[in-house]
Formats: sequence, structure tokens, C-alpha cells
Amino acid sequence: MNDRSLVVSGDYDGESRSITVSMADLDLRRDPALQTAQTRIRHAAEGSVAKIGGSQR
Repeated sequence: MNDRSLVVSGDYDGESRSITVSMADLDLRRDPALQTAQTRIRHAAEGSVAKIGGSQR
């Protein structure tokens, strides 16, 4: 992990999952990049919960 990434973690019923989300390719000073970052974070969060719950989307 570098300073341009973050870790999204989820816990459910004693099971944990973490996904690293990279922002290294984004210029976060610009609105389109912020929207892309928000989408990546949301998808990581949804994906971690889906995998913990046993389903794959």
C-alpha cells in the first residue's frame, strides 16, 4: 500500500475482508477524479460485504 491508496474493510458475523483501493492514477484535485474515487470505494465496500456474506455479484 502506498500513500495514494486506502483499505476498505468489512466485518460480518466474525468474518473480515479487506480490499486495497488505489488512487495513484487519480488527480484528486479534480471533480471527475473524486467521482471515480468514490465509485471505487463504494464498489470495494459492496464487494467486501458480498464476499463475506458468501455471495458473488
